[in-house]
Parts: sequence; C-alpha cells; structure tokens
Amino acid sequence: MESTLETTKTPQWGTRKEAATRAKCSPRTIDRWIQAGILPAAKVGKVVRVNLHDVDRILRGNAA
Repeated sequence: MESTLETTKTPQWGTRKEAATRAKCSPRTIDRWIQAGILPAAKVGKVVRVNLHDVDRILRGNAA
C-alpha cells in the first residue's frame, strides 16, 4: 500500500539545511535557488523554510 504522504500534496516544510541534505548540495545552493525564483520559500520568524516536495520536483527536472 502506498504511503499517503507520498500521494498527497500536503507541504512538507524544512530548513535550508534539510533541503540541502535532501538535494546533496550546500545550503548556499539552496539560497541561490531561492534568490533565482527556482525554489519558493517562506520566512518563519528568523528561519527560512522551503517545501521539501518542491526540492524533489527540482531534482526530478520539473522546475517549471
């Protein structure tokens, strides 16, 4: 049976560091993606959060 987490579009929010670990890159690369508009982000307090599903989408090559 498939996991409902994988089949739903519920955002899974993570930090820049978590996104970088998932993408196997540096947090600075995540910053560049955010600044370029490739990766949407939200600032919660002093912490920048990204939707980890968006990171997966970028890694699959569906950045549009």
